[in-house]
Amino acid sequence: AAAAGNDPQARSAAQSQLDQATEANFPQHITGLTTLICDESAPLPIRQVASITLKNCLYSKNEAQQDVLDERWLAVDAGLRNSVKTALFPLLTSPHLEVRSGVAQAVAQIGLVEIPQEQWPDLIDALVKGIQEAQQNAGARVSLLQCLGYICEEIDPAHAESKSSDVLTAIVQAMRKEEPEAEVRVRASEVLANALRFARSNMEKENERNYIMQIIAEGIQAEDEDMRKASYSCLCSVAEEYYDLLGEYIPHLWGMSLNTIMNDDEEVGIAAFEFWSNVASEEGERAMEMNDAQPSLNFISAILKDIVSVTLTMLTRQDDDNDEEEGWGISHAAGRCLQLSSEAVGEVIVEHVRQFIQDNIKGDDWHQREAAALCLGSILVDDSEPSDNMIHFLKEAVIPLSQLLKDNDVRVRDTTMWTLGRIVEVAPAALSEHATQVCEAFVNGLQQEPRVAAHAAWALHNVAQLMQLEEFREVIKYITQIVQNLLSASDRGDAHMKNLRNSCYEAVAYFIQCANEDAIALIEGLFEGFISRLQHAVVMVVQNQSDRDHQFQIQEQLCNIIQTAVYKVRPEVVARNADLIMELVVQVLQGRNGEIAEEALLCGGAVASALGSDFGKYVERFVPFVLKGLEEVRSGDVVAVAVGVTSEMFNAKAGMNEAILSEVCKRLASALQSIDLWREVKGVSRIFPSSICASFSHQAIFTTFGDIAMAVEGSFMQYVQPLFSIMENAARSSLEEVEKDEDTVAYLNNLRTGIFEGISGMLQGLRTLEPFRK
Repeated sequence: AAAAGNDPQARSAAQSQLDQATEANFPQHITGLTTLICDESAPLPIRQVASITLKNCLYSKNEAQQDVLDERWLAVDAGLRNSVKTALFPLLTSPHLEVRSGVAQAVAQIGLVEIPQEQWPDLIDALVKGIQEAQQNAGARVSLLQCLGYICEEIDPAHAESKSSDVLTAIVQAMRKEEPEAEVRVRASEVLANALRFARSNMEKENERNYIMQIIAEGIQAEDEDMRKASYSCLCSVAEEYYDLLGEYIPHLWGMSLNTIMNDDEEVGIAAFEFWSNVASEEGERAMEMNDAQPSLNFISAILKDIVSVTLTMLTRQDDDNDEEEGWGISHAAGRCLQLSSEAVGEVIVEHVRQFIQDNIKGDDWHQREAAALCLGSILVDDSEPSDNMIHFLKEAVIPLSQLLKDNDVRVRDTTMWTLGRIVEVAPAALSEHATQVCEAFVNGLQQEPRVAAHAAWALHNVAQLMQLEEFREVIKYITQIVQNLLSASDRGDAHMKNLRNSCYEAVAYFIQCANEDAIALIEGLFEGFISRLQHAVVMVVQNQSDRDHQFQIQEQLCNIIQTAVYKVRPEVVARNADLIMELVVQVLQGRNGEIAEEALLCGGAVASALGSDFGKYVERFVPFVLKGLEEVRSGDVVAVAVGVTSEMFNAKAGMNEAILSEVCKRLASALQSIDLWREVKGVSRIFPSSICASFSHQAIFTTFGDIAMAVEGSFMQYVQPLFSIMENAARSSLEEVEKDEDTVAYLNNLRTGIFEGISGMLQGLRTLEPFRK
């Protein structure tokens, strides 16, 4: 009951008890939850919470943890699992909405675990049959559709392709304009948007594709607004999955969507823009890849004049009542569509927007001025070298844009700051004649409203990378002033708004990272100030969890700044301040209640790199945190950092004695094995389906073993045999025949590289031993 109540503390305590029950006896826990869900005498909110709790026992946003939860469920006795499924499925047609909605999530999650393992092969069939048979029970059809929708959204298409015809038949029937229940039509449309992922065999048949597109078009013209939005979501899926099949429908779709954008409710207009944004995005990607096998069909080019015209009109439809940058309005959707269209067609779009910008940038109405600034920023294409004509056009716009930074309306100043930041990022040559003045405007922007100041900090971040360019070399002399202003902005009482504080700290770190030899003395002059700030952050008064989160955030950012500076300043500057830095690093690490602060670890690793063997006096207090980081195998980011810091310390030969060597090697080997390399390598195309893969690979661990061997030389001999066994298994697994997509190939290549780097390091480290000298 507490888990369903309104008391946050009681809910938290109840959730803690539920978690403990899950860990203590999982089969008993799911049996109890199922009994409660089915108990008709229990209060409806309790039954609903029990359903969600059961679903959460099988679901995690973290892919590595999801694998663990899948295995735990599948390890439960099949008889018990079947009894749970048998008890829950009929409740999808319960007369109570609370029960149906909760059970729909639980059943779908069980299905997502079991269908790939062929443990519930008839679930989708049963849902389809239920949808078709419950014609007189709208509530049941909605819940059955929701359950099917959850599955279609997440399931691997390979496990649902054989069901596509039956699924589409049930969905399309429920979407027809003859369906009397609006909610049934909407839910069916939502399912179709997800089911299209595995319906290629149907969409490639012209008659089936035409019928599906007809049903979607009818939905776009429905009286119900939610149905119209859901139908455009289906079109978005068609654009994403079947772009090459769109050609014959484009004229009709443009006519319908133009009417929607100009005349329908704003939310539906946004959905219509989203469809064209998806088309433009696909064409932009194809234009960049220049793949003859998948050429752009140039749909956007064919309607460029018309789509730009309606987009520019909608850019001036900003919400008069909203000056806090909340929400996503039609003008935002138009700007996004314009940006993606620019990526699709290139600079040819400039001639279609030039007059609009010139006419509106000095307009009397703020809508005009903001729209002109947004238009200019939106046509700048990343990863594309601007032409001389584009540079000339932007140069003409710099002065009027700079004047808009003094506009009375915050919305105009905010968008203008973003646009100037985009010019710095994409076409810095356009600012060559006004580099100093523009940078000064960015610095002044740090004192404006949080949304403007955050964009000013981001713009300065972009300036940092340009200091190597001749036209921006003048900026170097202002580094101290820029950094101090960024730090002052981070101290503002409202710096928590619009991510301002983080934007300022990130810009400071990037200025340091990009500093060349001419700027080192200036960075050294700021160095002790960074350390002093971390001192204050460590002793900050904390009264509640919000204060604690704020303190942790500042500590992390300052550790990052100090770490970046350590790699830039002279070693003697680091040595003078090393005692205080490492004391603060340890305090930050100690203050996390068992959690590892990655930036603090990195900061310590940087100091080790700078000091070399002199880092030895800090090893005793620092290494325990590194060892703990190596154990955090469920958090790939932490392990990645700990592995890197381990290499730094051993490369520095900083007093890493036999006991530390043993513990490090033990944990590195454990990390390799706990990630379950062998099972993943034998998978089809998901070699490493976890957040860990995104952060580091086995390559880093194997390479680190090589670094350790080179550092400790003969002392490493005792670890060679077990490590070679792991490497041999990894090498053999990497050669097995599996379906190899691009990610898999890259992973396997990195794995082999890590093995060779590890072996090379070991051979170099052990070359002083008698067997190797021979």
